[in-house]
Amino acid sequence: MLNLISMKYTLIAFLIIIIYSCKDFSNSTSIENAEVFKPLNRNYTKSDTVRFTHDSTRMAVVGLLQGIMQVDSSKKVPIDVLYYVKGNQVSAYTDTFVALGEEELSHYFEATDTMGNSCEQFFTINYGFGACGYTQNKLTFSADTKNCYFIAHHESSTDGAYGYGREFYNMCKESSPKQVSSVIVSNAPVETDDNVILMEYSDSTVYMFDGSKWTSKLVTPKDTVFRTSKENF
Repeated sequence: MLNLISMKYTLIAFLIIIIYSCKDFSNSTSIENAEVFKPLNRNYTKSDTVRFTHDSTRMAVVGLLQGIMQVDSSKKVPIDVLYYVKGNQVSAYTDTFVALGEEELSHYFEATDTMGNSCEQFFTINYGFGACGYTQNKLTFSADTKNCYFIAHHESSTDGAYGYGREFYNMCKESSPKQVSSVIVSNAPVETDDNVILMEYSDSTVYMFDGSKWTSKLVTPKDTVFRTSKENF
């Protein structure tokens, strides 16, 4: 009888040790795996700042690093986009632009939907010389009072009223913090009438935000025009 009781208490003690050990292991693992953001601090050849007109507590600092010349005479230019909230850097996004010839950096808010309502939920960084024969690299982000999130790296090229580029829509609607859309719009002259512009739409894309990152889904066949329209020059 005593042996039975002794075995019973020994078993209980053993189970308590196992439960405690598992709980302690779980806690230590979650702490070890927790990601801690480390502010990025580098020297830039050129920098600029995106400011929010109606919210001075946040801003994005854009920095270009020294470009690296390629065999084809192009130049790879690393870029950082550092996002600050109340003076603290909360995120850092890095990318690379490919430059051909004379280039320059500019930034602007691209937060106007098709109805003309503006907001400060999105912004776009532009890098490239705005003239025929040059490609402008663009980075589009969403931004709120907590963080900044990368959406897409896209390109454009313009020559007066003609050219092509990706245009975003519905960026100021109630649903826009979680979903926006875009299409590539190409503007070209009509051969029979120089006073008319032919607009071709392709690559319709939907972007969805899950709370930590944006993902994209192409909803029309790639590189295929799905709609056309004409406008007077």
